[in-house]
Amino acid sequence: MTKFNEIFSSVVKYFRPRSAHSDDFRLGAIHYKMLFGLLIASSLLTGLTAWYSQIECQEHNKASFDASLVKQWCYANSMFVVDYTNAGEPYGISNSHRAQTSKVVFLKYYQWVTLALFIQAVLFQIPRIVWKSIEGGRLRRMTDLVKNLEFVPAGDRTAKVALVVDYFMQAPRRHRDRNYFLYCALCQFSYLIITISQIYFTDAFLNRQFIFLMPRWFLGEPILQQVFPTQAKCLYRTYGAGGDLQKHDFLCVLAMNILISKLYLLLWLLLAIALIAAIFQTIYLIALCFSTRMQRNLSRDREFLDKLSCSAGDCLLLKFFRESIDCVVYAEFKKLASLRAEESGKPAEG
Repeated sequence: MTKFNEIFSSVVKYFRPRSAHSDDFRLGAIHYKMLFGLLIASSLLTGLTAWYSQIECQEHNKASFDASLVKQWCYANSMFVVDYTNAGEPYGISNSHRAQTSKVVFLKYYQWVTLALFIQAVLFQIPRIVWKSIEGGRLRRMTDLVKNLEFVPAGDRTAKVALVVDYFMQAPRRHRDRNYFLYCALCQFSYLIITISQIYFTDAFLNRQFIFLMPRWFLGEPILQQVFPTQAKCLYRTYGAGGDLQKHDFLCVLAMNILISKLYLLLWLLLAIALIAAIFQTIYLIALCFSTRMQRNLSRDREFLDKLSCSAGDCLLLKFFRESIDCVVYAEFKKLASLRAEESGKPAEG
C-alpha cells in the first residue's frame, strides 16, 4: 500500500500545472503533460475495454461450431459495413442498393487502438526527455541550493545565494551553456512537428476521417456512426462434412466503439489546442532568436541582464531560475550578481 501511495503521489506531482523546477516553457506542458496523460489514460481504457468486452456476435441455434470461436475469429479478422456512397445514407450492415451505389468497408483498426494511442503518448514525451538530458539538471542544482531560504536569517541566505552567483558567473559555465537557448528552442519546435505528424497519422489510421471529425460531428452529421460503427458483419468460413467451404454471416456488436468514438473526439480537440499552441510557441521562439531585446526581457529585468552581458542561453536560464524560486531569494541573487559585475570593473564575460 505504501508503494502504491508513492507511485500515485509521483504521478500527481508530475501532472501538476506548475512544477517545482520550471525548466521548460509552459506551453510545452500541453504536449508532455496534458496530451501525454490523455493518451495514456485512453490507451488503458481501450485496453481494458477490449480485454473484458471485445465484441459480441450473433449465435446460430443450429451451428455446429463453438460461438466463442466465432467471436475470436471475427475480432482477429476484419469485419465490414456497407457504405452507401451515392445514396447519402450512413454506413449500414446490409446492402439494399446495387453494387454501383455502395461499397464494402472493412474494419480492423479497433485491434490497434490501444497500441496506437500508447505510441502517440510516447512520441509526445521524446522532446521532453531529450531536453532534460541536454539541460543536465543545471536549474535543479541552482534552485536546490536556495530552496526555502526566504525564511532563514539574511546572513545565512546571502552565503547560500553567493554560491549560486559564483556558479552562474563562471566563464567555463557560460561558455558551456552558449547553446542552451538553441537546444531548448529546437526541442520546443519538435512539438510542432510531432503534433502535425500525429494528426496525419491518426487521419490515416481512421481511413482519412479524422481531420474533419469534430466539425462534421458538430454540424450534426452521423460521422461517429461511420467511423466507429457499433454494428458490423463478419464472414466466418468453415468446412462442412463433405470438405466443401461454407460461409456464415454473423452480426457483431462493437460496444467498445462507443468509448473509442468519444476518446477520439476529445483527442481531436486537444490536438487542435496543441497545434495552435505549438504554432504560437514556434513564432515566439523565432522572434527570440533574432531579437536581443526580447531575450533580455525573458526574466522581466532587462537592465540587470544588460549589466551582466547575458547571452540568450543565460537569459533563458535566469528566466527558469526566477520562476522556480521565491522573489526574496531572487532579489538577493540580483543584488550579489550586480555587485560581482561591478567589482570586476567590466561586464561579465559571455
